[in-house]
Parts: sequence; structure tokens; C-alpha cells
Amino acid sequence: TRVAAGHFVRDGRRILLVANLAAKEYAGTLDAGAAGAWLALDPATGAVKPAEPGEAGRVKLSLAPRQAVVLVQGRR
Repeated sequence: TRVAAGHFVRDGRRILLVANLAAKEYAGTLDAGAAGAWLALDPATGAVKPAEPGEAGRVKLSLAPRQAVVLVQGRR
């Protein structure tokens, strides 16, 4: 499994880009580095939905082969 991630901060909100580089599905969690609500944005479809929270600042991910998702930290 090959998953790549990058992050930056814009207007005080953390933004994470996560991409599944593998040819098979990825299911797992990502340490988002901050507890609280996150939004999941799908750049391929334009869909925006709440990210599924995991334990203690983690976000659950399920990515198809070659799929990417942008996670945006909710406002505090």
C-alpha cells in the first residue's frame, strides 16, 4: 500500500491532501494531528462531506486505487 500525504495551513485551518498511489483500495486511518471535525473534499467529483472521525485525532479513510481526498479542519 502506498499512500502519500501533504499538509499546509490556510487561514488558521489545517489542510491535508491524501492520495492512494497504489493499484488497490486503501482502508485505514490517518493521524490528522488535531481532534475535532474535518471535512472531506473529493477533487474528482466535487463532493464535500464530513470526514468520518476515528479515535483521538484520527480520521478514517477509504480510498479507491489512485484516488485522492482533501481534508480540511473544521472551524474552531
